Amino acid sequence: MGSKRVNLSPAPAEGGGSSAVMDKPISAETELLRHLLEMADKYRAAGDEHAAEEIYFELVEKHEETTEAEQAERRLIEIAKRYETGGQRHCARAIYERLVRDEDKGKY
Repeated sequence: MGSKRVNLSPAPAEGGGSSAVMDKPISAETELLRHLLEMADKYRAAGDEHAAEEIYFELVEKHEETTEAEQAERRLIEIAKRYETGGQRHCARAIYERLVRDEDKGKY
């Protein structure tokens, strides 16, 4: 299989205008987490789902209380559903089970 090149540079801001949300400064951690989520989305869009999954799981497992982790979890579930409908049930199951394990860790 050939290697695909992925543009990992940040996407330009939409609209170019200022908004109340944009005026509020965000923490460096939040900015980095958003960037990681964008990177994973770009890998996924380029067809490299395994690279995207790695980043999504990192967000879910290491930053579980963040909005980015919630978004990453939703994306992982979307990927798992597509694996399932595409006949790759073992891949779907692996994602579901890992997400359940992560949920169980937080309860104890």
